[in-house]
Amino acid sequence: MTLPSPVNLLKVDRDELIHQIAKSSRRKLSTAKKKYDQLIQAATQAKSFGAGVQTNFYLIQEFISFIEFYDKKMEALLQQMTSLVEENQGRTNRRTA
Repeated sequence: MTLPSPVNLLKVDRDELIHQIAKSSRRKLSTAKKKYDQLIQAATQAKSFGAGVQTNFYLIQEFISFIEFYDKKMEALLQQMTSLVEENQGRTNRRTA
């Protein structure tokens, strides 16, 4: 999900954005809803500034990209750890049998 400007942020489906915030932050929906409200408030206020703050939108977009990148890496690491635990449990079960 790419949201390069406050106008685009204000057009996004509320539930979709809340779900994305919850997923990316690994927080509860109630926390994601509070963050959504804060984002909408900031986007509404930022609309009045105009194009003079395009660099801020770029930086925010970059931060979101970093978060998404690290989220994917953490998910891959978690999968590897789960696989190692399952493999180790299989070895332990074979030894005790």
